[in-house]
Amino acid sequence: MIFYASDFIATHRLLEHHLTQHEQNSGSEVVGIGPAIFPPKLDMTPFMRWLDESGALFGTKLSSCNTGIPPEFFFGANTSIKKDFLNSVGPFDEVFPYDSVDDFEMGRRLLERGMKNVFLPGALAYHDHQISMEERRKAMREAGESTAIWDSKNPRLVTRDRWHGCIAGMVRLLTSWYRAKSLLLGREQDLWKYFSWSMTQAWVDGYRRTEKYQRT
Repeated sequence: MIFYASDFIATHRLLEHHLTQHEQNSGSEVVGIGPAIFPPKLDMTPFMRWLDESGALFGTKLSSCNTGIPPEFFFGANTSIKKDFLNSVGPFDEVFPYDSVDDFEMGRRLLERGMKNVFLPGALAYHDHQISMEERRKAMREAGESTAIWDSKNPRLVTRDRWHGCIAGMVRLLTSWYRAKSLLLGREQDLWKYFSWSMTQAWVDGYRRTEKYQRT
């Protein structure tokens, strides 16, 4: 079976590459991961270029020229998996309120069962829409909220509460610093660092919001 995102456009050999992978690797634990990039027809903003080239959109770089992915990586956008293997770990956890962290949590369970993910450069999909910085900040806040829920279910992974205020202040300061540098100096390297810290700030804000709610 294949997990596929509704905003992706498949290239003509995507299904062929997924199918070939499973025909050549009969092991139930094999999972095929296809790349996803913005299509050439889109008007690429500096922010979208950063998302694409840094791998920040999906958590790892997923271009067709990539050579591999982290062994624990799993996402529900361009992925093939044998049904029996998926059923062995159960369905996605519906405790998460947004489309974030649920595939990470699923990947952890699959990895514990012996998942062997294989990157399939030929199974290319196009992520066919513009993404604004504010849209992505909203998604990162939601990811932060979902991560706090994940941590509440896994106490050994929780970052100590007393550090969160300090982390939030430091992240906010770095975000402002690189924003000012990018505006004053006009250097791409500062602009990209601003993008990175701004996304981190949104994630921390979302995490702290859910964390406070859970403590009340």
